[in-house]
Amino acid sequence: MWFSLLILILIFMIFGDEQFVAPAEEGEGWTAQYEADALPENATPAWTAEHEPIPLENSTVEINPAGKLHVSALLGNPELVSWSITPEFSETIGLTVEFKVQMVLGDVLANSLVETYVYINTGEHLFALNIYTDGITNYFDETLYEMDTTDDYHIYRFIMQDGVGKLYIDGVLRATENDPLEDTSPKRIKLFAFPGAVDAEQLWDYIYWKTDGAVAP
Repeated sequence: MWFSLLILILIFMIFGDEQFVAPAEEGEGWTAQYEADALPENATPAWTAEHEPIPLENSTVEINPAGKLHVSALLGNPELVSWSITPEFSETIGLTVEFKVQMVLGDVLANSLVETYVYINTGEHLFALNIYTDGITNYFDETLYEMDTTDDYHIYRFIMQDGVGKLYIDGVLRATENDPLEDTSPKRIKLFAFPGAVDAEQLWDYIYWKTDGAVAP
């Protein structure tokens, strides 16, 4: 008992009253959580399917046996796979979006033919994360970070406030966006998959967001 009390006192002395944010997988502190337990349009809250065409004819969107959202858009008869959702938030207060995904197939940075991307409209700016098999770029296709996105699932957290965005990958700050595209389109989070030079395929584990601030991991 005394040992446990001593540990607590030492923790308090080291960290004070600093606030810690639970990892997304613990499911705490998020405004909404998509858990890939249903297709996005059937989830709660529901996303809007914006595929082209509807219904899809040559693409795969399914919850696989492992409980992941499996998306596959084939080059032979290219189709756009897309969903969007419209959370209510203020850019002044900030927004936090976190998703866990593994790229299976896609293009490389050198070709600049993005096939998988996440758009975040704030009502004032558009932030884009273009996910290649070997790195991430922004809306202007400027490289934010080079990495292997196919080797495993990776956790991407993007936080934004007052026109500034920060990208954390697996808990580490990898890029800062100070000059996003000015865009007054409605607020939304949008996912895209489209086959450019090769098939586009991903496995999505979850997508979470917080509308009460830009929170680092």
